[in-house]
Amino acid sequence: MVVKALLVHSAQWNGNDESLKEICGPPDRRRHVERSENSCRFIGFGVPEVERAIECAPNRATMVGFGNIVPETAYVYRIPLPRCLERVTEPRSLTVTVAWFSPIKPGHQSYRSVRLEAAPLKSPVEILGVERTTSQPADQTIKRGTVFHEHFDGAKAVPFIDDGHLLLRLWCKEDAGVDERSQVRYGIAVTIAAEATLPVYAEIQQALRVRPPVR
Repeated sequence: MVVKALLVHSAQWNGNDESLKEICGPPDRRRHVERSENSCRFIGFGVPEVERAIECAPNRATMVGFGNIVPETAYVYRIPLPRCLERVTEPRSLTVTVAWFSPIKPGHQSYRSVRLEAAPLKSPVEILGVERTTSQPADQTIKRGTVFHEHFDGAKAVPFIDDGHLLLRLWCKEDAGVDERSQVRYGIAVTIAAEATLPVYAEIQQALRVRPPVR
């Protein structure tokens, strides 16, 4: 599951979506969801950069997790934010990817039995000063498969909340009828990056470091 998540994690549209939107339509630009869905049939989540997903840099940190979850339950991941991005206007980004193997129900239209989603408990612009990027599949589109992938970016100066952590909620929803005791395997990847040369990796690594108990 981790490999599946990382293969998609670095993927982004590279600008060719605008040409496809004009070709595939509809012509009315106000119907942006339909235009996005039509172009997504050809380019999916975009062009992956696998090296970017598996190799960090001083200004980028990727955190990976995996586990099992049962339908109609949720987990909350507590992800430390780098202090170098607090109250500054440096461009930064947040990428969240979840991949899973779903039990199937062949006689049902949606085929899969469960779907997983992940989202911050509070607005991303409030937590990290970022908003959902428009150059990616529409929100409705990414909820149809067995990979959930969203990219956020921005440059708003915000004070960190929740003790400087991003609280990311991962939940599993029953989609076509499934035994509630079924274990669903998943992999999750989260990347926080800055455009400038800031110590994002070092600060997150330090926050995640296991400390010996105080006696």
